[in-house]
Order: sequence, then C-alpha cells, then structure tokens
Amino acid sequence: MRNVVNLLYQNPFMQVYQDLEIHKSYTPDQDLITYIINFSKGFDGWVFLEERSDDYSKGLGEPACVIGYKDNKLNEKIAFFFASRKPNKGIYLTNMIPESSDLNKTEHNTYVSTFIKDLRKFSKAKTYDIRLKIGKAEFDLKDIIKAPKTRARFQFYLNQFPTSYHPLDIKRLDNFICALHRFNAYVNLEYLQSYLTIDLNWKEEDAEWCTKRISTGLSVLRANQVFWGAG
Repeated sequence: MRNVVNLLYQNPFMQVYQDLEIHKSYTPDQDLITYIINFSKGFDGWVFLEERSDDYSKGLGEPACVIGYKDNKLNEKIAFFFASRKPNKGIYLTNMIPESSDLNKTEHNTYVSTFIKDLRKFSKAKTYDIRLKIGKAEFDLKDIIKAPKTRARFQFYLNQFPTSYHPLDIKRLDNFICALHRFNAYVNLEYLQSYLTIDLNWKEEDAEWCTKRISTGLSVLRANQVFWGAG
C-alpha cells in the first residue's frame, strides 16, 4: 500500500542539477570562451581563475575556462567550469565546485541563475547577442517518459504493488517495456531511477532492479528485431 499512498501525496516534480549551454551563431568556441573570461574580468563579483583555466584547457585539449564567483552572503567561493561540447557547437557548464562545501541541487541551480542573470546584464551592455540554452530544474514523469500512452502503462504498473515482485506486477512492467520498444518511445532511465527513489521513496535496490529490467528488456527486444531481419 505504501506506493499507492506515495503516488497520491508526492511532490510531482523531481529536482535535478540544471544544465546550461551558451551559443552564438557562426562563432568559434574559443571566442565564446574568451567572452566568458572577459565577463568574469569585467562584472562585479566574478573573477577569472587563470591558472586553473590553463590546467583545465590543457587537460581537455579543447577550448575551456574556469571562472570564480564570490557569494558574500554565505562567504563561499564557487568555481564555474566551461568547455566546448562539440567543435564550434557552443560551450556548456561542465562543473561547479565550491571552495569549502558540497552543493545540493537547489544551491547549484541558484548559482546557475545568478550566472545567467549577470551574463545577460553584461551582454546587454556590450550589445553581444548570445543564446542561452537552460535545462529544466525540475522534472516530472511526463519529462522522463514522454509518450502519453506508453507512460500510462508505467503509471498503471506504479499504481499497483510494483515492489512486491508479484508475477502480475512484473508482467505490467514488461508490458511497458514492450510498448517502449514497439512505439520507439523515449525514456530517461537515469532520471527514472532518481524519480523512483526521491519522489516515490523506493529503496535503491528496487529502483535499480526496475531500471535494469527495462534496459535489459529493451536490449533483448532490439536483438530479437535484428535476428528476424527487421532492424
């Protein structure tokens, strides 16, 4: 009964670490990195970490930089790492490391928002037109399993007694796996496992078993498709 109650009273959103990409049309990645460096040198509260940038860029073998932010309220310094995702396809925030403590998701996303706000102010003053691709800070099941009919099959599995491992519950999960394969539906298994543990309070081993069965089931179905000459 535990899972049914959780479905009724859970927070429907799962918080995640927010992604950030920076783009400008027809602009080499090195120019974008240089722009971020100039921002850190010219905007109050930010600083260019030159030595760390050199080490980071050399280690990656591609355009990269590290800039610092001083949070005076918390007396914390945060290092922001940026690098090229693909050659001349924009740069992205690869990591964020505090000087003295770990960052939870809320703190991470707050600092991402601070960077975005300050960079937009700087870009407006410089009339430099950049495009920011900002990842969602919260996900629900609709983001994790996008196809409504396929998602409904998984929701039906959740609404019963999924962690009982009763043959009928396993059959419901397998029906969902078959629907994923047949309709080529999207599922993010990493987020799904987090959703099960964080939002539904599943045990780690139960969530891991579920996502591994989905992954294995999809692999077997794809292999079967190739075997019969349909892939």
